[in-house]
Formats: sequence, C-alpha cells, structure tokens
Amino acid sequence: MCRQEALASIRAFDRDICVIATTGVAPVEMAVETMKHQAFHYLKKPLEVEEVLAVVREAICDRGLLVDLGMHLNTEVGRRIRSKRHESNLTLKQLANRTGLSVSLISQIELGKSAASMSTMHKLAAALGVKMTFFFETP
Repeated sequence: MCRQEALASIRAFDRDICVIATTGVAPVEMAVETMKHQAFHYLKKPLEVEEVLAVVREAICDRGLLVDLGMHLNTEVGRRIRSKRHESNLTLKQLANRTGLSVSLISQIELGKSAASMSTMHKLAAALGVKMTFFFETP
C-alpha cells in the first residue's frame, strides 16, 4: 500500500486523526501529495529528536489536547459567570448596568477571551449575589 492509499484509508476511518508522515526519501512531489491527503506534517529520515518533539507539541496544541492553564481558568470563570447570569435571568446589558462594566468586557470574560481583574470579579460577584470564591471553587 502506498503512502497516499494509507492516508486515504486513515481518513476514511477517522477524518480528525493527526498523521505525521515520515520518509527516507523526500522528493517535493511526494511531500506535496502527502500534504494533500491531510497529513499534519511531513518529516524526512533520519529523524532529529528535537524536530519530532517540536512537531508533536505543535500537533498536540493544534488538536486542542494541551490546554493552557490560564486559558482554562478564564474559560471556566467565564462559564460560571454566564451560568449564574442566565440563572438570574439577566441580559449582558442588565449585568453591565449593575456593575458599571461594559457589555463588551463582560462578553469577553464570559467567552474566556479576557481575564477579569480582581476589581471586575468583585463587581460581578456582587451583582450576581455570590462570593468571589464561587468563580474559583473546584467541584
């Protein structure tokens, strides 16, 4: 089975699997064909450990398997704010009016795209009727 057939079979089985192709010979045409079949990366042998590790790290990040702790915290805090806001039947505008914060800032925090300052967290907690620890408690 040739490389392209193998990749086609893999894609037929699982379209999202991450494939890193390796070869002892690296003509440009083969590399292009391999990438057309959605290989994540194409490495030429002999493999250099640092290069392989760099590609694997890139693949892990690309597939969302490695989550930045700060990003995870922002996402979880935002999820809890949004959940409590919905539970309280408040719109973004209403929460903004209660806190003196902008709708845009609250939206960015709820989406996990911005980290809230301690002052902002205090305003949100007061407006939502919760202690600040609510946003950080572990289940």
